[in-house]
Amino acid sequence: MKLYYVYAIRCFDGTFYVGVTNDVDRRFWEHQHEVHPNAYTHGRGPLILEHISEFDQILDAIAFEKKFKGWSHRKKRAFIEADYEAMRRYGRPPCHPERSAQRGVEGPPPGYTPLMDTQVTLILAEMPRPDPGGQPPQPPQPAPGEPGLPENPIIDPPSPERPI
Repeated sequence: MKLYYVYAIRCFDGTFYVGVTNDVDRRFWEHQHEVHPNAYTHGRGPLILEHISEFDQILDAIAFEKKFKGWSHRKKRAFIEADYEAMRRYGRPPCHPERSAQRGVEGPPPGYTPLMDTQVTLILAEMPRPDPGGQPPQPPQPAPGEPGLPENPIIDPPSPERPI
């Protein structure tokens, strides 16, 4: 079964970047090594992987990513720290107070599986380190039998060998 992840990265300036991926190691490596020059995290390092949520359905992951991105900085921080009472305080005022009272304090989204800090530490420990000889490290490669990354027309522009 393929898994999808919503992740939050804290930038050096204290802001958060929230994204969705099916490979956290590869995606975090791309953020750290500034592979995408127009990315929000470009030039905002060092970066810290603060949170990972796991989903088994891509549509659930995308929906949660959009919701997470819409939260204030304080609410994102409260979620990362699992302070659901603070999340409620930092949320927007309800349009219909009677419905909000029925729902109670907002908790984790459906399909959410938190990854423990030790797992995040293990992921970071396995990240390739820069080569003292000046060569940048290579991103993690897919496991045998798994498909590789799709071609990206921005990063991989068409060429005579690879037309559009």
